[in-house]
Amino acid sequence: MRNVLAVTHAGFIVTAFLKLLAITAWDRAWLDPSNNGITEWRFDDARWRLGRYNDTSHLG
Repeated sequence: MRNVLAVTHAGFIVTAFLKLLAITAWDRAWLDPSNNGITEWRFDDARWRLGRYNDTSHLG
């Protein structure tokens, strides 16, 4: 197993959700990742799984 860490802007996180969860432009969804929030994706069994989204527990 390999780990990859990417530090990015919220736009990339929202795009990943749209792509990996197959959300189309016709669906209604609101994603607003916070500054310093952690979003974790896991790839196993040949599919992507969301491990955590917008986790800010490390801040407090």
